[in-house]
Amino acid sequence: MEFGEIIRINNLFDYGVKYSIINKLIEYNITLDKIKTSDIELIVQMADYHISSYHVNKISRILAKKGDEVYKECSVHILDYLGLSKGLVRNLKNNNITMIDLSSCNDEQMKIKYGFNQSTVKKIDNVLDKFFEEATKINNKELIVKEICEARQKVVEQKNRKYICEFCANNIMQVLSNTKEPLDLFVLSKQLNTPMDDLNKAITYLIKAKKIEATSLGFSVVRISLEEYLESINENPKIDIIKMKLLQGKTLQEIGMKYNVSRERIRQIVSKEIDKFPLLNEDIHYKIYTNCRITRKNYYKLFGYCPVEYNYLSTKYKSGKREITETDLKLEKLTQQEIDNYLYPDKDKTSIKYYNEIKKIVEEQNDYFSKESIYQLFIAEYPESNLSERNFEAKMERLDFIVNSGRNGFRYFDMDKLIDGNFLLRIDLSNYKYKCVSSLKIFKDYIVVMNDYGIKNEYELHNILRYFYENGLLNYEYICFKRMPIIEFNSVTKEAIMSQTIKNFYGKTIDDYLEYLYEEYGFRKDTFGTILSSSYSRYIEDGKIIAYDSLSLEEINRLKSILVDDFYSLKDFQSKVESMGMPFNKMTQYNTKMIGYKKYEKYYLSLKYSTLKEYFTSIISQKDVFDKNDFLDFWNNMTFNGVLNKLKSNLDIFEYQPNHYISYRRLNERIGVTKENLINLKNQLKNMFSKTIFFTMKYAYKNGYKDVFQDYDFKDCFYKGMFIYDNDVQMVSVNGTILFGITDQSISVNNLIEDILRKEKSISRYNLNHVLIEDYGIELELFELKNAMHHFNGYYCDVMDKFYITYDLFLEEI
Repeated sequence: MEFGEIIRINNLFDYGVKYSIINKLIEYNITLDKIKTSDIELIVQMADYHISSYHVNKISRILAKKGDEVYKECSVHILDYLGLSKGLVRNLKNNNITMIDLSSCNDEQMKIKYGFNQSTVKKIDNVLDKFFEEATKINNKELIVKEICEARQKVVEQKNRKYICEFCANNIMQVLSNTKEPLDLFVLSKQLNTPMDDLNKAITYLIKAKKIEATSLGFSVVRISLEEYLESINENPKIDIIKMKLLQGKTLQEIGMKYNVSRERIRQIVSKEIDKFPLLNEDIHYKIYTNCRITRKNYYKLFGYCPVEYNYLSTKYKSGKREITETDLKLEKLTQQEIDNYLYPDKDKTSIKYYNEIKKIVEEQNDYFSKESIYQLFIAEYPESNLSERNFEAKMERLDFIVNSGRNGFRYFDMDKLIDGNFLLRIDLSNYKYKCVSSLKIFKDYIVVMNDYGIKNEYELHNILRYFYENGLLNYEYICFKRMPIIEFNSVTKEAIMSQTIKNFYGKTIDDYLEYLYEEYGFRKDTFGTILSSSYSRYIEDGKIIAYDSLSLEEINRLKSILVDDFYSLKDFQSKVESMGMPFNKMTQYNTKMIGYKKYEKYYLSLKYSTLKEYFTSIISQKDVFDKNDFLDFWNNMTFNGVLNKLKSNLDIFEYQPNHYISYRRLNERIGVTKENLINLKNQLKNMFSKTIFFTMKYAYKNGYKDVFQDYDFKDCFYKGMFIYDNDVQMVSVNGTILFGITDQSISVNNLIEDILRKEKSISRYNLNHVLIEDYGIELELFELKNAMHHFNGYYCDVMDKFYITYDLFLEEI
């Protein structure tokens, strides 16, 4: 159905037609003209009976009375069709805000004029863009649609100008950040391929923002030295530690000894502070440092003796792992002579001596191969070469016929054949202008070409294209090969792509967005799913992309002033937030982090703790003595009970009376008991009753067991805690008394009664109760004693009120 007809059908909403009916008309391609000219029953049949004759008749009456208005108007309900929530559409309708009103406003005007928040503005702005895109395709636009498009055109032009300026500014920053020397306007314009007018506007913006500076030699990024920056933050209480580490090159151990703290604590302080630093002069070589394995000695060899610079880089960044290549050094603007001096200090040894010999061996490989396997084949055939594996790999890095295929290993390619076979003429890289794509995108777009030339994956394509580029054969000038398989065109980064596109997916799932990145740019879902969850978490909520609406500094400070506990239930947290006059739906995962909490399904936890388990461990461990009421809110929480039981099993916490707990720390401080003492007491009990098997603490005391805890009225539950994770001892509670058994099988009070009867053969109920109560502290009712007989074929005689180990023994006695 044409978009113009969809607009007209959505106008029916203003005349009382339900949105469900509107959707069915569009779904079954039933136009207003069909309703006017067709029989009602025919329309009902066309809608597969999903629209009743009543509703068709109602629409017919509306068209008969108000047909001209329905055909010429444009209701805000069209925004519902384009994806705006029904609640927002209803809000617009109730406030008499028309499509003309909305279309003539930019983001800021919408906020001021209608009081919309940032999130609402973004949602409306996105669907207006969709409307404008579709409406401009209509050939014969009615007057009102034409007016809306003209009003929106001006807003779109404003947005485009702003976008171009921001986009251009980002590109300027990227170019200048990677350049040692200042660049003049002409060079910048040539590198960025940007109109001079747009370039001037972006440069003016950056200079006002104090991000770049203009000198007589050109433009450069505003940076200061590390020493200058440290002087500017001299009031920081940790400044001496930072200076000792970065300027003086002291080790963490040396600094820690001076301040009497651990080296790990010093590392944490320095790491936290250095993350706050802006870009400095010392960042100039951060790319080669983070990409390659580079020692202090090699760094000095490349860039001169600069210990402060190396201290800074090695502290702030994680060093790369791969060897330095010629390409890396070219990106650092080193001369060819400097590169050769570093990579090939002894030309006679490292020149590509065995070029043809290696090529011969590689050509014979029908499939993928590894460096190690080729080295072994080479040494087997040319043992006189005496090449070490490292020197051999260094030569392989410089061979133009060996292509890295990613995880698969390496493959042989005849590059001359690719060139002669017009491979490059069959790939139009201009299709990717101002984009950052994975070479997988190019691979898929030209899959027929790939098959024709035997290129099997995106990694091979990435390295083949890079070879052509480095040899001046690519017909595309502004291209940058990043870590495989990413390729940047015109300095557009993957981060820029994600930032620009994520806003178009508000309300949709993460999977929808990752699917789009894969189809449009070739970005793999697993890799970019990780980037999305880490770097764009503010846009993610419950598996969906949300319209990110940040908290202001004032709101953050207000919330921090009342949110002082480490843990809040969902209800309590909501109550606190709303008490400050803030809508709770603003507390997204990202905003919650801004005030120091992480949002979970049923609670909020301070960022001081990585898990709820860590929090419970902390609050329990802080108390030396506590009871159930101290943690009543958590007592039925599975995680809390798991932590409590773990502390019990480690002999860190003991239940000395029912629901009353004491820490090992307190026992050790007040009574002098060690964990070794506790283990010895436990073993003493096990040894005492290894033959009798069953015991209670009353039975143990009666048979000579003694310990210090008897003087402090420690109950059975204390000893239960000592044995709770001992596989050699089983326990069961019998009417509040703990029965222990030295066995690896589960026990019950029935086993104790059976044990007593096996020794006594027969016993009166009075005597049995006397033994249980006086010896074990267990009191049982008659029905419980009688029930025990069924578990071991014992017998109870009602007449004699006596228990027998077997029925046969009862018969013998009578």
